[in-house]
Amino acid sequence: MGMTVTGLRRSVHPDPLNCARAGSNLRLLREGSLDVLFVVGRWAYTFFALCAPAPHSFPRNSSFRRDDDRWAAPSLGAGSSDYDESTTRLVLASVSPRRAAILERAGYRFMQAASGIDEQRALDGDSVGVVVGIAESKATCVSARFPGRVVIAADTSVVVDGEMLGKPGCSEEARRMLLRLRGREHNVITGVCVVSAGLVRSGYQSTRVHFRGYALSELESYVSSGLPLDKAGAYGIQDRTFAPVSSYDGCYLNVVGLPLCVASRLLSGAGILPEAGSTRCAGHRDAS
Repeated sequence: MGMTVTGLRRSVHPDPLNCARAGSNLRLLREGSLDVLFVVGRWAYTFFALCAPAPHSFPRNSSFRRDDDRWAAPSLGAGSSDYDESTTRLVLASVSPRRAAILERAGYRFMQAASGIDEQRALDGDSVGVVVGIAESKATCVSARFPGRVVIAADTSVVVDGEMLGKPGCSEEARRMLLRLRGREHNVITGVCVVSAGLVRSGYQSTRVHFRGYALSELESYVSSGLPLDKAGAYGIQDRTFAPVSSYDGCYLNVVGLPLCVASRLLSGAGILPEAGSTRCAGHRDAS
């Protein structure tokens, strides 16, 4: 572990009353840290002690497959509208079809619920602290609406030149992001949070991604399609047509939006195990 940094984080909750009820008995558990959440009015305060993890040595994936669209959307099943919500313990605090597809294909049974959290509100500061904090806000607020259930949430951001890039607000912003990332390396960081029985377990994953030097005509066609607008950094690693990624170091599903290596560990700690499928993430040394 590296240097320990302690401080106070403040975030806005859209539903202070429900979040205050949910947060009154919550302890936040994170690797190398113990956080305490309390709510005052519309503000949620978190004392935190973050420990810098040891550097990771990621394998280089030099032959990236550009035809992988398995994570584009879920099929009917675990996360779909025809699923019996009364029989599941797990709630995904997201309406993202990609995150739902990842959980479903890993064999988890769950329902989905929107968190209502403004993901763009705080993109300044420590990138890990921001994405983990937003994931915690999503999970705790949804947990207040589903007492007795396990809630999982995630937040993803692209980091380049020390700046965090969230989802673009318009086509022009998407264009600027893609021009900035073209032919360069950047990091993708996803914070994951699981709330269960009054405990909040959090973690994160980081992946280094290298973009190819795509032509401006390709960029314009992609922006015109509207596909970049719901994705952090204005792209999807799983996109087969634009295929902006030439290589990546680390967890593939982290870039899609939900690293199973982190999510499965946190869910296991909350007593949630998949019924079938695999929780292995492509890009790790133990991945098939």
